[in-house]
Amino acid sequence: MNDDSILHDKRLHFGCGLLFGGVVTFLVLITSVSAMETRDWLMMTAGGIACGCLAMRHGELFWTKASSIIETVSQWLRH
Repeated sequence: MNDDSILHDKRLHFGCGLLFGGVVTFLVLITSVSAMETRDWLMMTAGGIACGCLAMRHGELFWTKASSIIETVSQWLRH
């Protein structure tokens, strides 16, 4: 693999992780975010950046574990 494709993969993982983390943090804090508290918006941004960095660093392993967690929570909520 050449350096350009590695950098592209890292950027792609970071971007997707950033969006994933922002959405998940938003859903966790949805009642607080609707009240427009600055602290909660900052936590949502930090959650997005953290997930983006983890996705960039660990790549497919991050997404495998994230999908496993989402599937487990989904099954738990159905019961």
